[in-house]
Amino acid sequence: MKEIAHFNTIRFIAAMMVFIHHMEQGFRGHGYLDNYENATKDLGYLGVILFFVLSGFLITLLLLNEKRNTGTISIKNFYLKRVLRIWPLFYIMVIFAFFIAPRIEFFTFPSFNIYQDFNLKLFCTAAFLGNAATFLQAVPFAWHLWSISSEE
Repeated sequence: MKEIAHFNTIRFIAAMMVFIHHMEQGFRGHGYLDNYENATKDLGYLGVILFFVLSGFLITLLLLNEKRNTGTISIKNFYLKRVLRIWPLFYIMVIFAFFIAPRIEFFTFPSFNIYQDFNLKLFCTAAFLGNAATFLQAVPFAWHLWSISSEE
């Protein structure tokens, strides 16, 4: 596939917009930023929208290129490539958020009890039901996985 100029740069910017929003949101939610006034709220929302638009564009482009080059689209191969590219990092983040971060003092939030509904939160997150997990009080460092759940 021909490289699209600055595509990865735009994706990085979108990801950073969301990352900054989530960091401030997380700190505020746990009492570390008392004077937070939604300074990055719009930044986060715009970053998510931009990221979803770029992902949809890229997925469509890949499928159209495959159709043009082979005359067909293999849904099986498409999903296999996505699984091999996205799932390893997704599950590394799940393992980090649920099993590693809670045991490192630097990564813990005193106001959050990860062990409340632990199995249900872990199941929802690991099963790409990230939005359901947020109703159970989102797990620190797994907050952002809802967007991957939505895409998958």
